[in-house]
Amino acid sequence: MAVPLPIRTFVLPRVGSATALGVRADVLLAGGLVGLAFAVRWPSLLLSPQFPSIGGTILRALDVADGRALPLNDQAPYLGPLLVYLLAGVFKLFGPSVEAPLLLAWALGSLTVVPTYLLGRELGGRPAGLLAGALLATSGAHTVISSHVPLVHSMTPLLATTTLWLLVWAVNRAALDDTVRQHQAAIGMARPVLAVPGAGGGRLLALAGLFAGLSLQTHPTVAPLLGGAALATLACRPVWLRTRWPYLAALAVMLGYGLLLAHHVQTHFAVVDDVQSKQARYLDADVDDGENADRGVYLNNLEQLAISTVRLTSGAIDEREETLEFLLDPWVLVYPAFGLAGLALVAWRGNPVLLLALLPALLLPPLLSGKYRPILDGRYLMPVVPVLLVGIGLAFAELGRVLVARGAASRWHTPSWTAFLPLSALAVLLVLHPLWLLSEFYKDTQEDGFSNALYLRTLDQVRAAELGDEVVVLDDRLSEVKSAGGGDGRSNFTWLLAVSRISSGTWDGAGGDAPEALAGQVAILHRTTAEHLGDQLTLTPLDGRRLTGRDRPSYRAYRVTTP
Repeated sequence: MAVPLPIRTFVLPRVGSATALGVRADVLLAGGLVGLAFAVRWPSLLLSPQFPSIGGTILRALDVADGRALPLNDQAPYLGPLLVYLLAGVFKLFGPSVEAPLLLAWALGSLTVVPTYLLGRELGGRPAGLLAGALLATSGAHTVISSHVPLVHSMTPLLATTTLWLLVWAVNRAALDDTVRQHQAAIGMARPVLAVPGAGGGRLLALAGLFAGLSLQTHPTVAPLLGGAALATLACRPVWLRTRWPYLAALAVMLGYGLLLAHHVQTHFAVVDDVQSKQARYLDADVDDGENADRGVYLNNLEQLAISTVRLTSGAIDEREETLEFLLDPWVLVYPAFGLAGLALVAWRGNPVLLLALLPALLLPPLLSGKYRPILDGRYLMPVVPVLLVGIGLAFAELGRVLVARGAASRWHTPSWTAFLPLSALAVLLVLHPLWLLSEFYKDTQEDGFSNALYLRTLDQVRAAELGDEVVVLDDRLSEVKSAGGGDGRSNFTWLLAVSRISSGTWDGAGGDAPEALAGQVAILHRTTAEHLGDQLTLTPLDGRRLTGRDRPSYRAYRVTTP
């Protein structure tokens, strides 16, 4: 007979008027954290990072808003259309704009602090939840990767963390039900109030299944994290296997995944061929500088994943000359160290869901992928960041309790606040330190030209040209202007012009299009193309600057006329 793991929760829920007071406190704390997250994520929202490959998502949303399409997937066959429909709703309500996709990502990223707070509170009380939420609110990695980029991946931390919170809540709720039922039996209650084992927890389990299905729509790489959490939950509550709840949860997963599942059926599971075609590229089997060929692909990929996870957790998204610099920096290592310690502590106390979920999330992905650089491949690891930050909150909450208890029991009866003060100062430093790293990242990227400033300036110049019904011509060579995350100049200008309600077309000089076709047009040309056409056509830059000079941008908008 399976024996459930003992659950010793830090905090038990209150009843009556105290419950209402607790709810108000949670609303105030979570609301304050969201406000902090909004403020942190606002600077450089349109500038950093450079636009990745987001054009497919935005153009699909524009088609939905205009009534031209109802897609069942995003721009890849393994991605669901959740963000497409959310963005289409924003376009429908407020009209298309360049700012709308970024503002949606800003809002979704900021709201992720709510389930992070709730998860920490469920395991370690409000102090743990408050610290975990504050750490995520000031996280430079989550700000840049998941709150400034309108990709469906940006929703993964929000939905996955909500799923984990519901699973942990379900386990704790069932454990509390058991405690109450045992008390009822001990006092000989003839008609127990709680007669169904784990009923309340079972309903939460089913709701977690729905959010798990939605999470899987955002990216399949979240499957190891959620699968590990599900198995750990059933290990804690094996009695649920004799009830309907796990099976209802499985149906809820299918419901949450429904739109993408319908797409798979409609396309005869073409997603399988797509994944296989990309497998070699994502596995990254080539030996890069600093990697040991003798260790094999898996160990090299695992090393890259571990280093990136450490950097993401601490907010160290800057680039350094040597990887060893990150591993020797105490400000980088302190975050995952406290995070793992907190997760181990709560597992020892009887709730191993988060720790057991983290293990497959870190150990399985290197079998399939080696792409984990923080900007922007770090999006595949972002769901584990809230888990580790919750671990930090748990570690500090327990240390605080220990210090306060020892201070009260000491010979000198040291006041509890005196013992708690150094720990509180360290917690504040951990919350604030990523903000300095984030400001340095913004400064470096904008000084080095790796921002969206040129895109936005060029778009403003095109808007100011009073085009009317004219079509803006995009040089096909703009696709050579690359940005992190698979973006390029041509695809980015396509969606920038589309949401600005400016028609665009493509001119391919290498493909045989005649230069004369550009005459009388406004065109955004690659620098090399402009140099080649300068002897055949008159190119008048819309920015009013001369064509000569060393500081020439990689592309520019021109009014093209015949000589």
